[in-house]
Amino acid sequence: MRLALFETSEVPGSIVLDKVLHVLTSPHLFRLPLLRSTFAGVIVYQGQVVPLLAEESSEKQDGKIDQQPAFALVCEAEYGLVAVPADRIVRITKIGEVCSRTISECDPQSEICEIDGRGYHLLDLNRVLEDPDFKICGLKN
Repeated sequence: MRLALFETSEVPGSIVLDKVLHVLTSPHLFRLPLLRSTFAGVIVYQGQVVPLLAEESSEKQDGKIDQQPAFALVCEAEYGLVAVPADRIVRITKIGEVCSRTISECDPQSEICEIDGRGYHLLDLNRVLEDPDFKICGLKN
């Protein structure tokens, strides 16, 4: 299994590389009223409207919304396309480099992939889209 490694709100995250279709640089985010709070808004990818997951720090204390994401990983999920915001793209892992383990720091069912001594949260997009109460460190709903 190969992973795409990224950081969102300084929290290291990862997605199975087979699910990542494209990495967009400085995507334009359109905010929509009444959109489920799991999403910060939508972006346009190849003529399709794609929801962008919300970051835990997407709202500042004074109520103002942060700026556009630096990157968006457009990914395939069971329910269609979804975009994941990223402040930084770290790299793609090599085959056999991933050592995964389960931890309970943020979510008792969250899987951490340890690469080069650093733990990356493995994001399960299907689970995020199915469960409106699901929360992973760095991302909110």
